[in-house]
Amino acid sequence: MVFNRSLFKMSTVIAAAVFAMAGIFISNGLGQDPTGRPKETREPRNRRPVKRPPVKVEPPAPTVILTILTDPPECTVYINGDARGVTDSEGKAQFEKVPIASYLVEVRKDGFKHKARSFRAGEESPTLVFKLEASLDSIIEEFNSLLTAGKIAGPESPNAFELLTRVASEYPDRPEVERMRGVLMPTLTEPVEPAIEKTILYWRSVERNEIAFALGRAAKAVTLKSDDRRLQAKLSYLRGVQALRDWMIAGAQPGGEQEGTNSKGDLTAARQELENALNFDQFFAPAQYQLGVALLNSNDFAGAETVFRTVVQLEPRWPFSHTGLASALYGQGKYKESVEANSKAIEIDANFSAAYAGRGIARSMLKDKNAVKDAIKDIERAKQLDPSSGLPHLNMGIVLSKSKKSKERDQAVEELKQAIKKNSLNLEFQNSLAEQMLGDLQKNKRK
Repeated sequence: MVFNRSLFKMSTVIAAAVFAMAGIFISNGLGQDPTGRPKETREPRNRRPVKRPPVKVEPPAPTVILTILTDPPECTVYINGDARGVTDSEGKAQFEKVPIASYLVEVRKDGFKHKARSFRAGEESPTLVFKLEASLDSIIEEFNSLLTAGKIAGPESPNAFELLTRVASEYPDRPEVERMRGVLMPTLTEPVEPAIEKTILYWRSVERNEIAFALGRAAKAVTLKSDDRRLQAKLSYLRGVQALRDWMIAGAQPGGEQEGTNSKGDLTAARQELENALNFDQFFAPAQYQLGVALLNSNDFAGAETVFRTVVQLEPRWPFSHTGLASALYGQGKYKESVEANSKAIEIDANFSAAYAGRGIARSMLKDKNAVKDAIKDIERAKQLDPSSGLPHLNMGIVLSKSKKSKERDQAVEELKQAIKKNSLNLEFQNSLAEQMLGDLQKNKRK
C-alpha cells in the first residue's frame, strides 16, 4: 500500500476536530438533568441571605466665615485663648472654615482695655464688632501721684486739675473720669468755706490772698461741676467780697483810689456779683449779708434794710445780722428801731463790741435827757470789748462833736484821729467821713 502523506495529514485534522466537538457535547451533558435541562443551584432552605449595611458617605462638617471688626484697628484677635491674627488698618479680619461650635473671642491692643465675648457659630451672626475703650490706668496713676505731691491746681504744672480737665474733654462719659472728679472736688473746694466764714466773722483780719486763693479754687471747681448752683453761688460771692474789699481799701489811699482801680466801679461790681450769687441761691445768707453791706456803702439804706431783714430770718443767731439792720435803720433816721436791733445783737452776744457802738450812736439821737449819757456808756463799753476797733472811736467822736463844750469837742478830735488810725484799711467804715468831720472840727476851732 502506498502511504499517502497528504491524506494521512487530513485525516488527522478531521479526527482532532471530531474529538473536540465530542468533548463539548460531553461537558454539556454533564451540566444537565435527565430531562436535558440545566441543573439549578439553590441555597439551603434554612439559610437566610446576608444583608450588608449600605456604606454611608459623611458630608463635610458645616463651617462659617467669621468676620471681626475692631475700633481701633490693628488689634490682636484671640479665639479660645489662642492668637489667631490681627485686624488690618481698617479694623477688619476674617477667619474661614470656622466649625460650628462655641468660642470665646477676645480682642486686645496696648493702651486699650481688652474686650471679650462668647460666640456660637451657626447660631449668631458671623460678624463680631468690638469697640475698645482706651485704658486710663496710667493717667489715674499720674493723677494720684500729683495729688499725693500736693500739686492740686497750680501754679505748678502739671497738676491734678490740669490733667483731669484734659482727660474729661477726651473721655467725658467714662466712669473713671467721674471718680477722679469726685476725688478732686473736695480738695479743690476745701479752702472755699473757711474763706467765706472768715469774710463774715473776721472781716478786718481776712487777707485778700485768702479770698483770691479760695476764689481761684472755686472757679476751677465750677469748671468741673458747672451744674452745682450752690458752688456757683459761692464763686460769685467770693468775687463780690473781693471787689467790695478792694473798694473799701481803695478809700484808705490818698485820693480814695488805688492805682488802676475805679472805686465806684468796684462797688458796682461787688453788688452785681453778690446779686448774682443770690440768683443761684437766694437762701445763701453770707451773700445776703454782704449785699446789705454794699448797699449801706452805696447809701441805699432802705434797700439795705430789706436785705438785712432777710439775713435776720435766715440767720437769727448772727449778732451782725442785727447790727447790719440797725445801721440801715439809723441811716433812715429810725433811731429807736436801731437801738432795738442793736440790743437784740447784745442779747445774742453780750461781748459784741459793734452792737454797743451802734446802740450808743443811735441812743445819742433819741430825745431823752439821758440819751447822751447812755450813748457814751455804750460806746465806752465797746472800746473795752474791742480795743483794736476804730468804730467806737468814730461814734464817740460823732457824739462829742455835737457838744457845746469845747473840751468835749477837743476830745472828739482825738477820738476821730484814733478812729482813722485804727481803721487804716478802711474796712469798718469810710475814713473819708471821719476825715471830713475832723476837718470841720479843726476848722471851727481855729475860728
